[in-house]
Amino acid sequence: MPQEPNFPDQLQHKPVYVVPYFDLDPWYAGDTDAQFITLGWSQWDQHELSAKVVRHSGQRWSRQSEELPLPRAIDLAILTALAYGKGDDLAQIDAGTFENQNEPITVAHGSKRDRTAAMNSMRNDEIIRSRLRALFDAIKPLHEKGLI
Repeated sequence: MPQEPNFPDQLQHKPVYVVPYFDLDPWYAGDTDAQFITLGWSQWDQHELSAKVVRHSGQRWSRQSEELPLPRAIDLAILTALAYGKGDDLAQIDAGTFENQNEPITVAHGSKRDRTAAMNSMRNDEIIRSRLRALFDAIKPLHEKGLI
């Protein structure tokens, strides 16, 4: 699949930050439909920040491009860090981890085989470790400034 050099200006999602992602996609670098990742204003609510993966099918910009409200994208990163850090020990998520969460959440688990495979996959392990390290490095300056 070829790289699309220009961000599509016809999208209703209005990016504030755009990162060319074609050569960065952890699993499919250089051969991916994920052309850009962005942070910007939601297509559904121009007052809500969102994260979006902008995809191209090879012939046209894909309607399967995902847009998530930014707090949901961050919550997914939190869940990923918890699941990766605790694995099978992740039985509950402490109250206050997520916004408006007043009680602990009991975590639903898939099959033991799927959990083991997900946490032990060498390909996933290296990429997830790398991405979690990058996440930590990205938020460290915010912590040092007292913002978090």
